Amino acid sequence: KSRACCRPRISTTRPAGHTATSLGLLAALLGGAAGERPRAPESADPVPRIAMANRRRVLTVGDGDMSCSLALARAFGDRLHLLGSTLCSHVELERTYAGAAAISAELSERGARVAHGVDATALEAATLGSSQDHVVFCHPHLGLSDLLSVEEHARRHTALIGHFLASAKSLLAPGGLIHLTLCGNQRASWRVDDHCRRLGLEIVDGRHVAAPPLGGRAGVPVPPQPGWRARKRFRDGSLGSRHALAAYGYEHRRTEGDGDVRSDKSVELVIAEATPTPCAGPRRREDQAVGPQAECCAVSWTGGKDCNLALLAAWRGASLPG
Repeated sequence: KSRACCRPRISTTRPAGHTATSLGLLAALLGGAAGERPRAPESADPVPRIAMANRRRVLTVGDGDMSCSLALARAFGDRLHLLGSTLCSHVELERTYAGAAAISAELSERGARVAHGVDATALEAATLGSSQDHVVFCHPHLGLSDLLSVEEHARRHTALIGHFLASAKSLLAPGGLIHLTLCGNQRASWRVDDHCRRLGLEIVDGRHVAAPPLGGRAGVPVPPQPGWRARKRFRDGSLGSRHALAAYGYEHRRTEGDGDVRSDKSVELVIAEATPTPCAGPRRREDQAVGPQAECCAVSWTGGKDCNLALLAAWRGASLPG
């Protein structure tokens, strides 16, 4: 829990010797005339201000040190209404990642929100506000170092992906998209296509992670500033991912033992709700030919296994015309 702090009381009494001349000098140093409120410095980010109603609502899940969320905030600025989430608590996050406190602070300065204790497989259980235009999960992984069996590894991550896709679908706004970044043969071994078919989803795009983020749906990112870049080993592919957001500070950490994680095979899958297939309509029953000597009879049908057997036995009975 955050600690409550007391706001310091500010005195409005002018101290002795504080003349109008000194006030004018102070105002001049702050960039304005005496009696004028100093102007706020212009933002260094070349991103135009966009009305809140026109911003794309983006939710990131399972974001480790929150560097993916920060990279999106830097790249698109006011184009996004960003909510970054992590499974860790606030204390666990800062204890695990050295730069997490600074990242969270910058996210707050940029107007983004951060939610802790959010389970990516049960997003509907968290208080996340309105529906989302984009739900982003970069390189999902359970982080189980003792999961040595290849089959068990695939089985558990198959369940992870299935539950995530079902949960993310429940949060999508009309036309919303799910962005799932995977490596190597994870798409096949974790049965992503099977999950999509079962859940009424479809993969509408698949692109290398060096392509523009969010599947290009948020427009062209602003030019990155030199001070934003991730450390070299996190952006040159040696740790498994050469991601476009690395220029904005995203640092993907490959989990130990993931031999199939290769930078040249990392892909962002863009997933949407499947377009309903038009129904062909009811099939027309074929006309049945009736012989001239046929007898009419009535059959009462109530269903059930016993009724089926009784009807079959009656049909085979000698008393009925053959």
